[in-house]
Amino acid sequence: MCNSPMRVYAGPSRYVQGSGAILRIGKEIKSLGIQGKAFIVTSETAGRITRPMWERSLIEEELEFVTYLFGGECSDSEIQKIKLLADSAKVNYFIAIGGGKVLDAARAAAEILRMEIVICPSIASTDAPCIVLSIIYTDDGQMQEMRLHRKNPILVLVDLDVIAKAPKRFLIAGMGDALSTYYEARTCKSTHSLNPRGGLQTEAGLALSLLCRDIILTDGVDVAASYETQGITPAFERIVEANVLLSGIGVELCNVAGAHAIHNGLTQLKETHAYYHGEKVAFGLITQLVLEGESFTEIHRLLQFYKKVGLPSTFKQLGLKDPTKEMLLKVAKRSIIEEETMSHEPFAVSANMLIDAMRYADSLGNLT
Repeated sequence: MCNSPMRVYAGPSRYVQGSGAILRIGKEIKSLGIQGKAFIVTSETAGRITRPMWERSLIEEELEFVTYLFGGECSDSEIQKIKLLADSAKVNYFIAIGGGKVLDAARAAAEILRMEIVICPSIASTDAPCIVLSIIYTDDGQMQEMRLHRKNPILVLVDLDVIAKAPKRFLIAGMGDALSTYYEARTCKSTHSLNPRGGLQTEAGLALSLLCRDIILTDGVDVAASYETQGITPAFERIVEANVLLSGIGVELCNVAGAHAIHNGLTQLKETHAYYHGEKVAFGLITQLVLEGESFTEIHRLLQFYKKVGLPSTFKQLGLKDPTKEMLLKVAKRSIIEEETMSHEPFAVSANMLIDAMRYADSLGNLT
């Protein structure tokens, strides 16, 4: 029997994006054959903005539901709380409405109960809606683990009107997360690293990762500059699709590498907790490219983009004013633990190598 790795494709069963998309949630759920009572997990802000729309749609389709207000952190204690409440409510599937941590916590609870999940992001700050992972944190906000689940969401519903109401910083952070997709996919291919499903990279994954990067670099600056006044333009739609769908499928089919490992390391410092996932990934990407010996021309192109849209490229912009060697060592040690995705890089990365690369990335950011 052949035991060599296969090329594996995985992704959400259905992706729906557009203005007013959340008004279709009841019809979409019914069309997929989902039956029974839903357990809806949502944040306070997302619930306030979206509840009149999804509640109307679910009631019109005579779908039962109960709701739970997310506790704020995607931690094991919060996941267990959601699981117990959902179990006692005798629900049949989950609906998650909110930002990345809401989605990840609901997804992890749904996995424990072996239930389908419908994802409705209220922001486009990460690729969390489409992926099969939950990023688990401690109760005080330190990244703990990436937890792999059996299957992707059965439905991802992205309402552009809802996304456009969120602060611009969320969309910019999403660009930082999405921008890393191609570079990390490229690295994973070069090292024959397996994707989250245990398969080799597909050409579809690599092509979509490259398209993701190109959309971000082509449309990102204009969308950021006109965010408050533009409305739902084709460029805005493309950026949302890149942040959510293309980046998510790129990760599913190819995996991540150094940039996300460095993000995970940065979460060890409480000074970075006020900064979003994509903002830390953006700095991690520059550091990864420094480690890999990427050309200055390419790094400079990215740093110019960061400056124009407002992504962080220095320690100071991540809340780290003059970080000590001990602080950077803490980041580095967490970034290179055995189970981290730093192992997808084409060479072994030591703590000292990573500290030097972070410092050099910071110096390049300060010069841009």
